[in-house]
Amino acid sequence: MDAGKTGPHWVDFIYVAAAPDHFPPNWRESREAYSPHGGRGWKPYLPLGNTVRHLAVSVAQAPGMDFYAEELEVAFSISTIGALAGKIREAESQNRIVVMLVDYWTMAVAGYREALLDFDEKNFFNCAILLPLNERDPETRDHKSELQQLLRGVLRRWSRLSLMSSFCFRDLVQSEEDFRLQLQESLFRLKGEILQSGQTGSLPKTSKIDPGTLLSSPSSGDEGAAEPGFEDPKSSLNSDFGQVFISYSREDRKWFRMLQDHLKPLERTNRIVSWNEQQIRPGTLWREEIRRAIELSSVAVLLVSAPFIASDYITKDELPRLLDAAAKNGLVILCVAVGTCRYDLTPIGGYRFLNETKAPLSRKTDQDTRNRELVEICRRIEEALGRAAGPAPG
Repeated sequence: MDAGKTGPHWVDFIYVAAAPDHFPPNWRESREAYSPHGGRGWKPYLPLGNTVRHLAVSVAQAPGMDFYAEELEVAFSISTIGALAGKIREAESQNRIVVMLVDYWTMAVAGYREALLDFDEKNFFNCAILLPLNERDPETRDHKSELQQLLRGVLRRWSRLSLMSSFCFRDLVQSEEDFRLQLQESLFRLKGEILQSGQTGSLPKTSKIDPGTLLSSPSSGDEGAAEPGFEDPKSSLNSDFGQVFISYSREDRKWFRMLQDHLKPLERTNRIVSWNEQQIRPGTLWREEIRRAIELSSVAVLLVSAPFIASDYITKDELPRLLDAAAKNGLVILCVAVGTCRYDLTPIGGYRFLNETKAPLSRKTDQDTRNRELVEICRRIEEALGRAAGPAPG
């Protein structure tokens, strides 16, 4: 690694994919997607022919991205278990971004498994993980639950972040389009995190972060997007109204992004500050961060769909916190119908929806119609924040 190539404009990709002859017997019968040498030649979305290296580099070096991409080569073997974490730590000391692109099947291969287990015990502020999952592949589709169980066993700590769609951990990346979008977002957000920590000097080596820094408005990765050193969020925010807590299932990630895009003008003009669980970083007490975020919010927006009401985490943990805050602190709960579901059988059945439940967003196939509805939803969120804030001092 060239010591002169420092800073978060540099991205090191690690391609965690085994060679075909490295797989155990009776494990991964279909091996056409893998290169004889493993790693960069893996084609995660076969029959589409793009290699993982081509996909990653094309995102990092796309117009407007402003990143330089390199490969961080790691020897995966029982005798070099600590090499993976060591190289990521070296990149961290140079403020470089590291993105690991991990094949589900490879996590069962000797050497790879042990290196990932060792990595999982550590915290890194410069690292993100993406796990492509190709449902066009019948073998992968048939063993999806088994592969998810393997993931939870090998990357136990990091995979907990998937409950909250953290930008540092993205699993079930099911298409090339999704891969590009999620990698782009991870790169921008990691760049913002590193810049916020300071471009000079080493990054922190522990996860003892002031929780207040996690409650600022989401950074898109622009260099001037976030200033370090926030204290209590309510006293630091230069917002006319207050904070919006957004709750959604990770299966509805694309709808969250659409809503976030339409809320962005309000954030830029300091009309609102939005908070969502993607802002939690590895190593933090994430349940405590969610509790704190709910306490500091005036309005909660729920993106309601079948996956949303089916989520054990949402229905047993996050939603009860929101309902309790509504009852005790006056938190305003607003619902957005994303997909058709039996929300009427849940505790949110009596709450206000910002759009027609019989015509949810997923039924709006025309982009212009969908955008008009999202604009109206954001206008109503802004109005709700204004009412929650009460009359302006005069």
